[in-house]
Amino acid sequence: MADMKKGTDEGSRPFDPLQEAMRRIEEAERTSASDLRLSDLGFGPVLRPYWDGWERLGRLDELRFLYLDNNQIITIPVEGWDALGHLAGLCWLDLSDNQLTAIPAEGWAALERLGDLTALDLSRNRLTHIQSVGWETLGRMTRLKYLWLCSRIYG
Repeated sequence: MADMKKGTDEGSRPFDPLQEAMRRIEEAERTSASDLRLSDLGFGPVLRPYWDGWERLGRLDELRFLYLDNNQIITIPVEGWDALGHLAGLCWLDLSDNQLTAIPAEGWAALERLGDLTALDLSRNRLTHIQSVGWETLGRMTRLKYLWLCSRIYG
């Protein structure tokens, strides 16, 4: 297991959160997992559009639960939203405890493609405004039963 406090893994190499995320995605792909936990890796600051993990993530057809919480994600690139939009069987998406300031139009389009989504957690981010396209999309998501939007309190 990676030692995140020291920033190294068992082999004394610096901890690479994207490498660990890719390892978990590959394992989920190999085992046809329905649950993928990419929580607490802290990959937000090093997340990039051209990361190979996006394509692999988008191929996880059996995925029902995806946890991306507590990763310091400021923005998800278009490639990331596109990958999420391919997870047709996803019923739970947790993006809580990040630093998202907005969901772009591509993000809302991707979320709308998730026809089985019943729970969406966007809480404890830096979202201060949901665009009208977001509210319209949420209104069309007929299976969505749980939506968390509560915000962090800054003092």
